[in-house]
Amino acid sequence: MFVTEHYKRVIAACLCASLVALPLTGCGNTDSAPDTAATTTVNDRDRTTVTTQTTSTTVQSTAFADETTTTVTETQTTTTPTTSGSVSVAPNVNYFVPPSGSVDVSYFSDAVFVGDSVSLKLTNYHYSTDCLGDATFLTSGSLGVANSMWSLNDPNAVHPYLRGEKVTVVDGIAKSGCSKVYLMLGINDVGLYGVEGTFENFKTLTAKILEKSPNVTFYIQSVTPLHEDYYNVTNARVNQYNTLISEYCREKGWYFADVASVLRDENGKLPRE
Repeated sequence: MFVTEHYKRVIAACLCASLVALPLTGCGNTDSAPDTAATTTVNDRDRTTVTTQTTSTTVQSTAFADETTTTVTETQTTTTPTTSGSVSVAPNVNYFVPPSGSVDVSYFSDAVFVGDSVSLKLTNYHYSTDCLGDATFLTSGSLGVANSMWSLNDPNAVHPYLRGEKVTVVDGIAKSGCSKVYLMLGINDVGLYGVEGTFENFKTLTAKILEKSPNVTFYIQSVTPLHEDYYNVTNARVNQYNTLISEYCREKGWYFADVASVLRDENGKLPRE
């Protein structure tokens, strides 16, 4: 809806989020470090800066856990936390799990991506590049957590299609047979239903998904920031919503991919480059 040429960054964030994390509760940012390089991650919740020096390629996953932990496999890694008082943006996940290995495209054979026009661009990019293998997509412009639960017969509904059939998100996930659900919804809702109303609808939608597909694993993705505030759809509301769903993921033990932090500029906005 509000994102144009930046969808490739979302793709990169989604691909990073798909890395297999160890079985702790939840998942967030993922960064890969090149050979003999230092990488710095700034966590917005308490503005903690973590600098990691590696001597070979590693992957760092940010996730929910009770403490900060760095584990190295065939690498030498040092982690130095310091505090920073820079720009104030939405709180992000700042819990770390040990690095995980990379995966090939076969990992996505049982993954379904659910989302609005941002994820629809990911869908289109995939179809032109085959970057996600046999992944399934339930994406549609203007889709939201609320209208995804509307009747198929509603004339205002914008339901996605699965193998040529119009489906609700709940039914589409069940019919896909996928066990991994990457879900990014809410940007089209916060202006209509407010932050709390959108969050309540999010909880209802995920409960309905689990009711029909009890064995799926959620990979909840934060919604993206905006270039500028648009009437009552604002970056402040986006940040509040992302905070609520990230904390809910922690409560439920679901993976949470902080896509928004990859896309923000120094002012907490989506850059126009």
